[in-house]
Amino acid sequence: MKQISIDFKLSDFHEKHTIHIGRGEFLKHSSKTFLKNYIRIYKKVLTDNIKILNSLHQQVNSIYRSFYFDFNSITIHRINEVNSSFTKEFDLILHNPYANENYTHFFKISNSFNALFEMIELLYEASKRNKNYSLKNQIYPLKKQVNYLYDKYNEERRSLDLKKSVSTKIRILKDEDKNKRTA
Repeated sequence: MKQISIDFKLSDFHEKHTIHIGRGEFLKHSSKTFLKNYIRIYKKVLTDNIKILNSLHQQVNSIYRSFYFDFNSITIHRINEVNSSFTKEFDLILHNPYANENYTHFFKISNSFNALFEMIELLYEASKRNKNYSLKNQIYPLKKQVNYLYDKYNEERRSLDLKKSVSTKIRILKDEDKNKRTA
């Protein structure tokens, strides 16, 4: 699997260690171990959810291809658009065009989950409209599973945010604050 890069460096004054969280935010802490643990958990959340998304998309796409001839052309067109949207967002998770912008990982994962939701919903609606109970019985558990996994993903992401903000030794600097300190 491709590696996820997160910057980890000493600050200019060598008193605190810094990691770039994204979009002008830096996480500073005096403990290098704390930041290494934060990075480890951050990478784990990302890699786990990337693998989950890839697996779920494979299942949904397999079901879609199995019932392809049961859909009308409009439904096929809409599902193909959503599928290409998912592929675009998913590919951008690890091919980040904005160097050092770690926030895009979570943003792209959320977009990929949303595209997967939409694809499942289109299949589910088509199964109800065409009274295709075999498709409905296959897609409904996936719908529930994706909802559960998305909630779990948001919970893990929130716990990272809490871990970032709860510690009293942590200070998040915006780019403007950093520029004021150097001026």
